[in-house]
Amino acid sequence: MDISRFVKIAAVTLFTLVCVSAVEASPWRSLGPKREIHTLIITGNYKSPRLLADLIQDESRQPYILLPDPRDEVQKIFFCLPKKSMEVQEKYFNDLIRTAGPKRIVILGDERYVPVRFEKMLDGKIPVVRITGESWGRIAEELTFMLNLNHLGRNFRKLQNKMYEEGYRPVSRPAEPKQGNPEAQQNNVTPAQEVPAEAK
Repeated sequence: MDISRFVKIAAVTLFTLVCVSAVEASPWRSLGPKREIHTLIITGNYKSPRLLADLIQDESRQPYILLPDPRDEVQKIFFCLPKKSMEVQEKYFNDLIRTAGPKRIVILGDERYVPVRFEKMLDGKIPVVRITGESWGRIAEELTFMLNLNHLGRNFRKLQNKMYEEGYRPVSRPAEPKQGNPEAQQNNVTPAQEVPAEAK
């Protein structure tokens, strides 16, 4: 076989393998009709912001990053897709976000929910908005408008009540929580009152 032809075949084979590996390593690139990541949500593993992140994902098919409760002995970060999630080491936190290439990042909660150090890890090329407030219900209403969603505020109100009455089991796998403090009040909640979301 001609050596130049062999080199061309080898190059094409290598390129194909690299492309297949990239797709397998980046499952968020094949989410269905909404493959492009417009908004990446980052939040902590507490019931109310976690419910918000799940509802945003349910309506928009966008991924989110779930940070551990600082009280947990084992600190695990999860990149949550609509049907599965993967653990991410903290040192690759910004690399993952750069690879995903969102147009904007929305952080749910103040520094008690998402420590400032995670925000400082970001390289600053992607616009970042941090949403804070005393009422998660009001935050849900504003995010409905801000993210151009239709049902977020209404679904959050309905499910938040149910969440504390019947328990809340998130779709994707969060960090294993410690036993938390008593259940939070329905709207005005703080990390000290919030209970970490239960593991699936």
